[in-house]
Amino acid sequence: MYILIGILILVFAVLVVGLLRKRTEPVQGRGLASVDHLITHPERIHKVLTMALNSKLPLTIRLGGSDSAYTSYLLKIASIGRERQIYIDGLIPEEGNELIKESRDLQVSFVLREDELMQRSVPYEFRTVFIREIIKSGPRQIVIRFPNELQRRQRRDYLRVSPPEGAPAFIKVDIQGKEHRFKVWDISGGGVAFLTDLNDNIMKVGTELRDVQIEIPGMPIIRCVSVVHKKVKLRGVYMEEKQHTTYICGCVFKEIDEEDRQLIIKYVVSVERERLRRLKASPASIDKEE
Repeated sequence: MYILIGILILVFAVLVVGLLRKRTEPVQGRGLASVDHLITHPERIHKVLTMALNSKLPLTIRLGGSDSAYTSYLLKIASIGRERQIYIDGLIPEEGNELIKESRDLQVSFVLREDELMQRSVPYEFRTVFIREIIKSGPRQIVIRFPNELQRRQRRDYLRVSPPEGAPAFIKVDIQGKEHRFKVWDISGGGVAFLTDLNDNIMKVGTELRDVQIEIPGMPIIRCVSVVHKKVKLRGVYMEEKQHTTYICGCVFKEIDEEDRQLIIKYVVSVERERLRRLKASPASIDKEE
């Protein structure tokens, strides 16, 4: 009797182990490490998207495999009959609002500060299609299809802007034991470029910059670790903040707190929106419309 019970327990254990192994096998054809990286249940997808909506997180949108990236925000998730649809804000830069109508494939990504499993800084991505555009008295809205799948993503693309002339941003770097302060040329959620006079003997492509401090007006100081990935020599020599400037140095963020990255992204979107508002209000744009 005890032998029979032991055999039954052993068989049950083998079946459970086999089931667990099957659940953690790679998903064929999707390039994902395990099924935990792919969400297909509609209610779970809705839950994650609702978390992104409530957190007011920026979306990064790529159209039809293009290298260009656009920024938007989730507005609401609505049910039209049995079909769910997603409403997002108009795209920035603004030309994306016309290009999206011609695109058959949209790639949407965002980063949750904390997901449903209590994991922090989790990147998600889904593919969808454009449905329609809504232009009323209020802001432009774009309707896209609710996704069938939601997955984690690795690659990130960000909108990049130059700080306004009247409110410049600065970056402090420590190189060879000496602190330098430079004016920011442009910035995005993925990196920053700045004007400098440091030659390749001091700072070159591949140089790691530790304890970087980014000073943006109205924001707390952002600290990160960056790596120089591009350095371009200017045709002439310019003066910025009473310093000679001969290079534009581009860096990518190697280590940065995700909350600080989101602060930068929101700043970038704010600057771009203000630029577009001024462009529309300028006499030149009025004359062009007429």
